[in-house]
Amino acid sequence: MSFTSPAPGGRQTRVDQGVDYVTGSGGIAAVAKGVIATIYSRLSGFGQTIIEKLPSGQEVYYAEETGGGAPTVRVGQQVSQGQKLAPGTGGVIEAGFWDPTTGRSQGAPGYTEGKVTAAGTRFKNMIGAAAPSTNVPGYVPPQYVPWVKQAAQGTGLPAPLVAAQINDESHFDPTAKSSAGAQGIAQFLPSTWKTLGVKGSPNDPNAALQGYIIFMGGLVRQYNGNIRNALAAYNAGPYHLQAGYGYADQILSAAGMPRSATAGQPSSYGGTRPGGQPQGSSQSVTDVFTAYETELETPRTAPSGTPNPFSWWWQSFTGNWQGEQS
Repeated sequence: MSFTSPAPGGRQTRVDQGVDYVTGSGGIAAVAKGVIATIYSRLSGFGQTIIEKLPSGQEVYYAEETGGGAPTVRVGQQVSQGQKLAPGTGGVIEAGFWDPTTGRSQGAPGYTEGKVTAAGTRFKNMIGAAAPSTNVPGYVPPQYVPWVKQAAQGTGLPAPLVAAQINDESHFDPTAKSSAGAQGIAQFLPSTWKTLGVKGSPNDPNAALQGYIIFMGGLVRQYNGNIRNALAAYNAGPYHLQAGYGYADQILSAAGMPRSATAGQPSSYGGTRPGGQPQGSSQSVTDVFTAYETELETPRTAPSGTPNPFSWWWQSFTGNWQGEQS
């Protein structure tokens, strides 16, 4: 199978079990045709992360480490080679060719190993920690159970929270229309719907699912995982959060969650990111480079009042590095 760059117009910077691409314009594109299996809106050190399943069964992840906009695709959608998956702000895009559920390298393109790697394990643990609950409450109509699960995956929110919100919005009635003109299962105002760029009507559950993932997922990222603020903004708009807190608290209570609940992990450029063994390296050399990269890219914050934060960080890094090698 041939592959195309996930960063059109960019350049490849390294090959291991993940492939980095540097681009000045950003954006993520599919390396080959396949189906969108999962979307993670916020992963620490990875940002917007999309997992695509190829016809061979191989899974590929795309992580835009500097962050990016909401995906332009949805879970379950068929995509073609080179198709745009998400916009971006420029920087590094990582395409990973290992199974994200096992950490086992899959060898494409340019590297074959076929075993669980340290890099794969880190990514597996990261998405495992961010995976939303798929426990759908019993009051959800059977035909909308997949809807709730996909919405949870796409936004990083727990399924019970999504179910409680949609139940409050429309009682899972795709024909619902409010006195203010909000429409569909997720109750989008026409003005809001137009900004999402979703084809179809908000009364179409499939279109509404895509719109909900884009809109709610964007609010979750905007408020750094603060679910209460994201819900309030969904209800009353970002400039009237106070007016939406009653709505938010009602949803959180129905889902059995506290007001302080958060979703996913904050995205932070410079955190631990995927990377594997350099091609042709020995195991001992790999261990050294892996330890070095892990220490170098571990976020550290200097204590308040530190005269030279960079000097403090460098001493912290070299101290940990030397200590780990002793």
